[in-house]
Amino acid sequence: MPTPPIVQVVGTYRATIDEALIRDAMDIKFPMGSFSAERRREMQPLVVAEMASTVLVEVTIEGADERYTANDFGQPSSDQAAYMETYLSRDGDSLVSQFDRPPGDFLRVVFFLHHFDAARPLKTSYGEVSVLTPTAMPEPLSRIIRYEPVD
Repeated sequence: MPTPPIVQVVGTYRATIDEALIRDAMDIKFPMGSFSAERRREMQPLVVAEMASTVLVEVTIEGADERYTANDFGQPSSDQAAYMETYLSRDGDSLVSQFDRPPGDFLRVVFFLHHFDAARPLKTSYGEVSVLTPTAMPEPLSRIIRYEPVD
């Protein structure tokens, strides 16, 4: 009987939010010319709150098989799913591919998850696993991946 895949949450990291990211998000969600300056000012706190609820989740999977899909990753009772999945080297120090699963049965993947709730587990292709309390994003990861706002 084959060994079931082992999924481990390596880390849960708060997205790094700066003024440039806030401007980018506002331009995507509330483009100038389509919304008044007043409406943009009113909506900015909501956009910032949404980004503040976003984390980067780092997961390793040993024994990944054909059941694996990044689309399965999220949290129970949430419609949010993995966003910007990026595959890293085994040691997590370099990017292997973005969006396209690399070959092999060991995966190290990071992805953003909006509206993260540290009290809920992470759904995976292989069941639920416990999450970690969000911490600051480690420097090596911040060089590899940057949050990109969505509309």
